[in-house]
Amino acid sequence: MEDRDGIGERRGQAMGYANTLGVQTGELGQLGNDLNISGSTVANSVKRITDNSFGAGDAGRNYANEGKAIGAGLEVAIAWLNNWSSATKAIGDGVGAASLAYSNTDKENAAKTANAAAAV
Repeated sequence: MEDRDGIGERRGQAMGYANTLGVQTGELGQLGNDLNISGSTVANSVKRITDNSFGAGDAGRNYANEGKAIGAGLEVAIAWLNNWSSATKAIGDGVGAASLAYSNTDKENAAKTANAAAAV
């Protein structure tokens, strides 16, 4: 790669990457798995919150309005956590699928290269 400004290589080294790009499919697959585990952990937390709801009657006889407000706040938190969990799992699935696609493409290209070399 041509270095037109004279600092491109130093930039790459400073940021911790080389001027070439590679995909480590094992690590990519592990990342997808870790994201799915994280999404499931958040979903389990949502279940614990939902199983222990809080409402007007839980705040005490003189604090029904405050209990309702806490319950409403928890419902908002539950919705956000459900969204977070779903998004994390979807990203994990996408990363896992990308890992398989990279791996399969690499195998196919290696086979094509070996066939081309054998033909020469």
